[in-house]
Amino acid sequence: LRSVGRPAFSSAGSADCRTASVSTPSRGTNLRASALVEPDLPDVPLDPDAVKQALANLVENAMKYSADRRHIRVAARREGAGVVVEVADEGIGIPVPERERIFEKFYRAPNQQPRSGTGLGLAICRGIVELHGGTIRAANRPPGGASFRVELPQPPQPSMPVEVRPEHVASDVAK
Repeated sequence: LRSVGRPAFSSAGSADCRTASVSTPSRGTNLRASALVEPDLPDVPLDPDAVKQALANLVENAMKYSADRRHIRVAARREGAGVVVEVADEGIGIPVPERERIFEKFYRAPNQQPRSGTGLGLAICRGIVELHGGTIRAANRPPGGASFRVELPQPPQPSMPVEVRPEHVASDVAK
């Protein structure tokens, strides 16, 4: 993944996996987080600040809706000519009828206990991803929890310009 002239994610040589414990004393929560970035990701032009904001929103949601001692996973890998980034948690999951609605502005799923936030985080994520020509989807994980999949495509390569000569245009019009 590259922004104009600098990498947003770096992946040099081998898979890069980092694990950290995240402690949020205000909630008394101790979460474990890991990130796995596949080596040699393709260059996908992007606005690094915007994409960082979208990923931060997804990780924040994973932390917010995961119970104590849960694991949050972030993974980036090549898929076709683009990149897929997944953020997965072991929290409460998302009711099937809500999987699209959670991306609407100010929407909060009805099964949620009162939590901080305005219901804008996922709408912002979708807006950022779509501005980059990508897609974002939510799903439940079989062992429990939610997974958000962000697909960032490689933009199509421009085709070779076609030379149009005036004599070709004139002959086509006369027919």
